[in-house]
Amino acid sequence: GGYAVKLVNPGGGIAWKAGQPAPGLDEPIGLGDLTQRRVILALVQLVNEMGLPHPVHLHAGRLGRPGNAAAFCDTIRALDGQRAHLCHIQFYSYGQDEHGSFTSAAEQVVRCLQEVPQITCDVGQVLFGNALAISFDTSGLSDLQKATGKPWISRQLEGEGGTNVLPLSYQARDASAAVQWATGLELLLRFPDPTRLFLTTDHPNGAPFTAYPQVIEWLMSQPARQEVLKHSHLAGTHKTGLAGIQREFNLGEIISMTSWGPAKALGLTDRGHLAPGALADLRCYRKQANLCAMFNQPAWVMHRGRIVFKDGQFLSPDGSGLLVVRPAWDESRRQRIHSNLANLVSIPANDYALGASGQRGAKEVPCTTRVS
Repeated sequence: GGYAVKLVNPGGGIAWKAGQPAPGLDEPIGLGDLTQRRVILALVQLVNEMGLPHPVHLHAGRLGRPGNAAAFCDTIRALDGQRAHLCHIQFYSYGQDEHGSFTSAAEQVVRCLQEVPQITCDVGQVLFGNALAISFDTSGLSDLQKATGKPWISRQLEGEGGTNVLPLSYQARDASAAVQWATGLELLLRFPDPTRLFLTTDHPNGAPFTAYPQVIEWLMSQPARQEVLKHSHLAGTHKTGLAGIQREFNLGEIISMTSWGPAKALGLTDRGHLAPGALADLRCYRKQANLCAMFNQPAWVMHRGRIVFKDGQFLSPDGSGLLVVRPAWDESRRQRIHSNLANLVSIPANDYALGASGQRGAKEVPCTTRVS
């Protein structure tokens, strides 16, 4: 009943529970001679061999740390040209000045990504205001908690897994927050292909997804983002390249970034475009000078050819259901898998599967599986 495989800082949880710093790409993670590089590459290759419609969704190591762009580029190269999706990359695109403070490394990261056309990404844009970090990356959030001093919730599960919650506040007059805000926009504006780098806020870690209209306005209007820079900490101007970027997205590029590109990355060929056979999932806007207001409330939204939202009112549930992938597999392996799981965790193996009640209305998305 799943759709994709996500890796969250592989090995970081094991290291944290052992009281050790999160391992680098080629350092042992605490399970024999396994390294983060080996784990990432093995899972990426397996998922691609299985033909899953969406590749491995990778949350890299060194989350949110000054100077992490170099390690992030090493991770990109470690994928060895394999298809993959890198999530909320703004949080991995930082340089470091002589004082150990944040600078933007967006230009460096964009150059690295351009070398690997098989990779897609989403940005994880930060907005000023309150946010809430929710992540399985225990070592990353532990470091962030020490830096902020704010109380957090960390619930550790079996194996290396854990769930963590930490309140955040991005303030315009704070140097680090100003650099983070500018770095996300700089990544989007520097990257030449909006079908490969998508608009997200890593909801709710960077900002709520309801903030997308505001981000779209900044991408389409240089004066709008200059106005924010004018009222933000000078680090946003002096330690990033945003102020010098004149590019303004057109409507086609916004659609590519928010519809067509993500649909392709998810393997959903029947949406995100207007070609014959598409699902007729459409949104219509009344043209306004105020771009944020325009994108904040579409005139109407159509789902599969039926209007479900109009003039601020929901007309009916959309009945989307679930999207699931069920690749072919060797049924004879089931007993061995169940036996292995029983030795590792206390959760019954059958509880990992989506039950029949959860499959109601599910649409199966095809994959091209090769079973060896």
